[in-house]
Amino acid sequence: MLQARELIQLIAHKVDSSDQGAMSGIAIINEAGRFLFGLRPWAFRLRPDGVLALVAAQQYCALPADFGRMAGDPMPHPSGARSRWMQMTTYETILKLRGTQANVGASDGSYVGALVAKDASPSGPPTNRIEIWPTPTASDANGFKIPYFAKWVDVVIDTDFVNIPDYVEGLLRHMVRETAAGYENDAEKSVWERMDAIVGSAIYVSAVSEDAGMQPNLGPPQSGAAESVAASRGSAAGHGTFYPVLIP
Repeated sequence: MLQARELIQLIAHKVDSSDQGAMSGIAIINEAGRFLFGLRPWAFRLRPDGVLALVAAQQYCALPADFGRMAGDPMPHPSGARSRWMQMTTYETILKLRGTQANVGASDGSYVGALVAKDASPSGPPTNRIEIWPTPTASDANGFKIPYFAKWVDVVIDTDFVNIPDYVEGLLRHMVRETAAGYENDAEKSVWERMDAIVGSAIYVSAVSEDAGMQPNLGPPQSGAAESVAASRGSAAGHGTFYPVLIP
């Protein structure tokens, strides 16, 4: 497993200094890690066990702490009090329904939802949640299941381990080194120029190919277009994510 301490040592080697420069080593690791996670819906980010609880009189569902992006609509939870369905829509639609339709939460079967971000209090990054309609009239800790892609979990101290598989470790090492070099020597080459070079490199292509080819078989083709997509994923051509969902 890759430890933050090793990455900090790589930063010192790259910039030829053990002193803290423009940013701390921990901050550079987290910036590079967030960039890595934001590049694509990596297969290793997919989490199968997200749970959305319904709370009586609460107009939203809290998301898992490591939620990064949705990988599909909420679906019935096998341990829920009953089967429920949720259709994702816009927040504008949610507000219109709240303002014009009587709350029918007693039926507790069909919901609509919209992903929004709520400002943290008193400070900190916004927190994602799903605003829902109708408002639940009863609580259920197992309201829905939701597949999702996890976000980068920040390292805090140098003994922390980063949450990535081994086939991506080399890629992150280079991203950390080049992020540090970009801040320390931006007159030579900026951070984004260095990241552009890495994304166009063989080490990035190798990591993506390994990640995309983890599950080559998605079942029998349904049509000509589906057949071509299945063949492409089977060979990891085009580096499409293995998970069969459309992420806009």
